[in-house]
Amino acid sequence: MRYLILFLALLAAGCASPGYRNGVAPAAMFDLGVPASTQKQGVRPWRFSLVSTNGGEGSSMLYRLAYADGSRVMEYANSRWISTPSDVLRKRLEGQLFWESVHGTDNCRLQLEVRRFEQVFSSANQSAGVLAVRASLMAQRGGLVDERLWVLEAPAPTPDAPGGVKALASAADQLALALKTWRTQMSGQQSDNPCGD
Repeated sequence: MRYLILFLALLAAGCASPGYRNGVAPAAMFDLGVPASTQKQGVRPWRFSLVSTNGGEGSSMLYRLAYADGSRVMEYANSRWISTPSDVLRKRLEGQLFWESVHGTDNCRLQLEVRRFEQVFSSANQSAGVLAVRASLMAQRGGLVDERLWVLEAPAPTPDAPGGVKALASAADQLALALKTWRTQMSGQQSDNPCGD
């Protein structure tokens, strides 16, 4: 009887290990990682705001089975973002959106509106990260200078949550490159540049 009590005590201790609740492993936590071109010392970051309009702003990782029911959005049961999707995307972009030159002024503000941020399965074994963003370039006094809508996709290396994270990180990097190209084109096309960069 004494050995049975000792065995049950050890079993209970194992179930109560740090990070476990009722013997169930905690959800895996993800962000988008650190971009390859991290922000350099002494450079000026872009001024931008980012909001989400694609539903709730919890920490759930969303996916769709487009091959079965593309209108249904589901959540991974054991995988979560470390904070809100808007926050993890903002941190990924902050490492890439900065001015190459320390000279000039920046009199415009970039407003980003996230409309989609999810993993979409085209089959049971193939998926892509889909990022849809509306970007508005606003002058200092609030006037709209220009706006764009990007829908970016990147293939997931594996048909699971970690694969979706890598795909969305790649889509975020595509967005950063598109934004920088857009700002460069805007500056070159206007002799009286309202942003003054």
